[in-house]
Amino acid sequence: MQKFRPLIISGIIIALIALVWAGFAMFAPRGAPEGAGGAESGGNFGENVVLSDLRDLPDWLLVAYQRDCFVGQRCPRGEVKFNQRTISRNAEGMADIWIQVRHGVSQTYRIEDEETRTTLHFMLERLHYRFNCASGEFTVLERQIMGPNETIAARDEPRPAFRLPAHGSVTGLLQPIACRGN
Repeated sequence: MQKFRPLIISGIIIALIALVWAGFAMFAPRGAPEGAGGAESGGNFGENVVLSDLRDLPDWLLVAYQRDCFVGQRCPRGEVKFNQRTISRNAEGMADIWIQVRHGVSQTYRIEDEETRTTLHFMLERLHYRFNCASGEFTVLERQIMGPNETIAARDEPRPAFRLPAHGSVTGLLQPIACRGN
């Protein structure tokens, strides 16, 4: 048994090196999977970005939990997710990403014109963010209020106004994911 000990140890070392190499290869940037839609709103965007080869992951990945209540109040927790298949970057240093916010408490959205006022109650919304990766600023390109069966009940496209994320906000967590993939 003493004669084989160096062979066993070197075999284990080779196996560990192979596992580490495979782990790094798994997270290397790749093109988007076939059929995945990218962020197409404005700009000349390049290839979509895939964060890993783990294609069995769902489209929407959890990035944070949130509460829709004031400090000291107790209310159900909501979730903020991003869609890894919608990340795209361009040569000018901009990155687009879609997020989905499932609120813990019902939200309201008002639609008004000269003749009518409508109030929608919703629990799910989607937002299309664009990040300036060099400055760290972001803007919201589109907001979708989701109705039953995740259909779009209302949509707005605010005028793009780049700004820095608020300290501790989920936007600050999304920027490195959109810009660098981590």
